[in-house]
Amino acid sequence: MKINIFNRKLLVSALCIYAVSFVSGCSIFTSESNDKVISYTDPSVLGVATAINNGIKLDIRNPYGRMKYNDGYLYVSGASQLMGGGSDNNDPIVTWGGVQRINTETFEKDDVIYPYHSISDVAVVSSTQAYLVEYLTWGNSVIKRFNPTTGEVEDGYVAELGDDSNTTYGDANIISIETDKYGKLWVCCYVEKGESYFKGILVIDTADDTIEEEVDTVLVPQYLQFCDEKAVAVTATMTYSAGAHSVIPIEQTSGVRMPVNNLTADTSDLAIDVFGNYFYRIQRYYSDSVMKFHIDNPGEVRPNVNTPDPDVIWQYAAMDDYDEEDECLASTNPHALAVYSETRGFLTRYESRYAWVVNPSATSQSEFKEGKLDLSIYGDDDGIPEMSSAIIIGDRVFIGMQRLYRDSDGIWKASKDSYVAVFNADTLEEIDASDPAE
Repeated sequence: MKINIFNRKLLVSALCIYAVSFVSGCSIFTSESNDKVISYTDPSVLGVATAINNGIKLDIRNPYGRMKYNDGYLYVSGASQLMGGGSDNNDPIVTWGGVQRINTETFEKDDVIYPYHSISDVAVVSSTQAYLVEYLTWGNSVIKRFNPTTGEVEDGYVAELGDDSNTTYGDANIISIETDKYGKLWVCCYVEKGESYFKGILVIDTADDTIEEEVDTVLVPQYLQFCDEKAVAVTATMTYSAGAHSVIPIEQTSGVRMPVNNLTADTSDLAIDVFGNYFYRIQRYYSDSVMKFHIDNPGEVRPNVNTPDPDVIWQYAAMDDYDEEDECLASTNPHALAVYSETRGFLTRYESRYAWVVNPSATSQSEFKEGKLDLSIYGDDDGIPEMSSAIIIGDRVFIGMQRLYRDSDGIWKASKDSYVAVFNADTLEEIDASDPAE
């Protein structure tokens, strides 16, 4: 049975709406004005987004992948409405799709690159060479090369992945892409190959866009980041029943990269972020925690999830009593951790109105949460901003919000403008995107 993990991640997240119960004592939002009545006060709010117009209003919607930065510009991929259109309910509605490039000093936006296409991720090599992942249909995605400065998208598919003419690979489920320090493109995917599937990372030489190596990660890689001289990829089973992470050397030895797989097996809905020689594994929906590892002790292959892994430096929860009593959340669904320094990071929480300000060097749960950033002004008709990715650029943190409307039929719709909020990472003050001098 073919399972499209790109869409499956949406379906898993979509179940979150049913975990929210609006009962007495919880914050309540009206469906039209987003006015809120809060009867439970959290004293730990350290920064507040005061006006939606202070954020960067995107010309794309549903920023799905990780935001990327290169040479003064922020890149945001717009998936638009991934599901709900077409005769078989699987084709994307791409009106608001494409790639948005934003000057991080002036906040000026370029015209949308490759508009009217559902783009799930982007990776940038230079100001003249970048790659995007286009979602075509259930079970098949492609990679296209483009020039970020001119916006020109080249014809054809990179390495012919997803192309019917490809005699090596069939349909390609491309989940995410990243570029390493040598400019090579790492593709997290599973693709049809003969009578079975290749599950792993394809390393592509961006000099000629050919596949340099297949790196088998056993489970399907979801996202990866580079830490020191290694790549760390979080992985999941084809059925999304369990997950782990893999560590892969960036450079080849005797022509190959030898991965270490199935480390710290646990839940399947995972993300990864790095800072210095440490990486952080974010355990998302209904796991609600973050694990910290040193790259030299990246985890162990353990017989079951109840076996302690001594390589875990710490594991802290990403929700507390305020989330349960104020917002009535059963899961905050943490999505990304943007680390600013050894003692400060920003944790986006997809189901909440609040991002956490955290201390990555904390030695206890009580020290981990420093406070909150209140992003409730960005809540759409359902009151939730769907904060997804975050990135540190200089002394600022940029937080991307999808702002998807969850209707009564359980369909999530990209019916509202998506935004990027900007905060000073030191003072935690909101930055007016129309006034970069602030």
